[in-house]
Parts: sequence; structure tokens; C-alpha cells
Amino acid sequence: MQKGIPGALETKRLRIRPYRQEDLGNVTLLLTDEEVVRQTGVTENQTEKEICSFFQVILNSYATRHPVCAFAIEEAATGTVVGSCGYETVGDYGDVQIYYALLPAGRGKGYATEASERLISFLLDEYGARRVIAYTASDNAPSVAIAERVGMELEEELSINGRHSLMYAIS
Repeated sequence: MQKGIPGALETKRLRIRPYRQEDLGNVTLLLTDEEVVRQTGVTENQTEKEICSFFQVILNSYATRHPVCAFAIEEAATGTVVGSCGYETVGDYGDVQIYYALLPAGRGKGYATEASERLISFLLDEYGARRVIAYTASDNAPSVAIAERVGMELEEELSINGRHSLMYAIS
């Protein structure tokens, strides 16, 4: 599989790009958002120092052989950051897991679907992934709908940290 990170991935309305130092405020808002914490398992009550350290790890990783593939999702027209997405290789067989989270102002506009479609296309067509997977809690109806809308199929029901979850995949 191709390693490294893309410079930017474009859609009609969005730009998925590596984080920049000035994105720290948006990352802080995202990692402290009640819905994001509840649905993603992000650690609750992180301090500003912890978030800053985590964010710096991401930024520093971009220049390494094994970058953290986490990105800002911004509106192409305005440059406003509306969320985050990313991917990571899992296992030894070419599977890549995607994830996303949106700030409240970015929800309900189809951005998660648009960003997920673009990530899937990049990963299957350019990155060399064999299969793209996504996990979601079974009671997270918006994420279940997004997985199905982008063509993923339910492959497994499982428990993640005691929560009934679903694994979707597309090849």
C-alpha cells in the first residue's frame, strides 16, 4: 500500500486537508463536543494541555514515515473547518478504517457522507486499500445511514467497550 498522506482531497463542497497549527481551536471544540465524545469514545474531560499535546503529535507525525492520517474537513467556498476525518490501516491484509466527526455547525448538511465518499474513493483507487471499513454504535442512526448511503455493507455485529456496534465495509 502507498504510504504517506494526501495533500488535499477535494469534493464539490469540501476540502479534506492535513491539519495546520491554526486548527487547534477547532480540534479542541471537536474533542470536547458532547455528541462527539458520546459517539466516538474520545476521552471525556480532556484538559487543554492534553488536547494540545495530542494535536501536536498529529502535526509532527505528518513528517514521519508513519503519519497519523487525521485531517480537517473544511468548506471549500469559505475555508471554515466543519469537522475531522481520517483513516488508519488495520490488520495485515490491506484493510483501512475510516472515521469522521463533525462540529455542530457542520451536521445535517451531508458533509459526513461527502467526506466519507471521497475518502473511500481515495483509499480504494489511489492508496491501494483492499477494503475500507467503518465502525459505528448500532444506536448511532446517522452514522449507520451514512455507511449505507456510501455503499458500505454490514459485515459484523460486535461489542466495542461494552457497546453494541456494527462494522461496515466496502471493497
